[in-house]
Amino acid sequence: MFRLWLSFCLCSCALFAQTRMVPHVTPSGGDFETRFLFVNNSDAAQTIQLMMFQADGSLIGTVDRDFAPGETRVETPTDLAPGAVLSHFVINNDTPIELILSYQDAAGNNSAAHVGVADRQAFRWRIYPATLGDAIDGLAVVNMDDQRRAVQVRQIRYSGEEVARATVTELDPKAKGLYLFNDFTTSADAFYEVFADGPLALTALRFSTAGPGARFFWETAAVGLVRLQESSNTAPMITGQQIIDLEAGNAFTLTPDLLTIVDPDNEPGEIELRVADGANYTRDGNTITPVDGFVGMLDVPVTAFDGDVESQPYTVAITVRAAGDPRIGRVAMLRENATYGITGRAIILDERTIRLENFSYNGGGPDVRIYLGVGNSFANGPVLTDTISGQVYNNQTLDLTIPDGVTLDDFDAVSVWCTLFSISFSEGVFN
Repeated sequence: MFRLWLSFCLCSCALFAQTRMVPHVTPSGGDFETRFLFVNNSDAAQTIQLMMFQADGSLIGTVDRDFAPGETRVETPTDLAPGAVLSHFVINNDTPIELILSYQDAAGNNSAAHVGVADRQAFRWRIYPATLGDAIDGLAVVNMDDQRRAVQVRQIRYSGEEVARATVTELDPKAKGLYLFNDFTTSADAFYEVFADGPLALTALRFSTAGPGARFFWETAAVGLVRLQESSNTAPMITGQQIIDLEAGNAFTLTPDLLTIVDPDNEPGEIELRVADGANYTRDGNTITPVDGFVGMLDVPVTAFDGDVESQPYTVAITVRAAGDPRIGRVAMLRENATYGITGRAIILDERTIRLENFSYNGGGPDVRIYLGVGNSFANGPVLTDTISGQVYNNQTLDLTIPDGVTLDDFDAVSVWCTLFSISFSEGVFN
């Protein structure tokens, strides 16, 4: 009977925002304790009726509490539901009895957070976060729908850009989930939204992490919003590019036809390419010009915009060759080697220098050196380094001197070479 009554209340538009409930009760014997402070502010005897649930949404039962005029009483979860693990409850009747919850560290090392009952539910909630490291944001969310729902969290910048999104839990009807926001990257100019395709009840709490011993708890404001209406338009995706190279000092205009852009919703001519600022070039709209004296590879971040949604950023690689010698500025992309953690690229910086950029290597393997060679032949090639075995590199830049007597015509490739076994751990051809 009570289950049918509750389902009717939660599905009724008129009563939807009127449901009063407590979305979160901490289990007895844990790190945190919950206390219930009941106050009958009227001058008549009053009754409050509670419908109690476990975390999986199963009904524990109902309990009535009678209060004398003006009475104040403190109770625990065990008092309300002896022998059961109380997770959350709904206030079934229209009563003037006030209820305040006290959350605190079980060891008593904090000032408790005092939180009122939740008197509304929403399809979407907005929460403004703390600074990660100083405090942690957590929430208890209850699926108030009559069917199973996926609960999602997304992080959004104030500009409206969605930074990240995750499905944090799937909940059966009337079930509760707990979540901490520290899975997301902290950002001073962003907020969180918690949402589902059904109504959610929510309690958001914040507790400090700084300093030994004492912790402080307080309630975080959560703003109920309308259901999230997302566009059915699929965002474009940039999956590749043509080879682009230019002579130092020359300007170059980036256009969508130079990239491979996948967009099932729009024709190629409807895509706008957006070019961002970066290192070693100036930009005028979509036209970039290498700075004076630069040769090597430019990394130019771009996105594709279809008039509604924007793609994830893609980095366009542009090789800039020296004006007097087209060999200078050529780039060799090192073959990735997961075993030895090798990634990066080599650039002919001038007639005497090879630069390794974004070079990573975990130091494994015996007597590993950087060699030059022709094609895939490195055994007798010029050697650029002493052994680098045992040294760890992580996205580092190394300027290596080409040995005396070696010209740019004597090689066209570079290798991370194991001399003991005459094998290339990673290599690339200068293009």
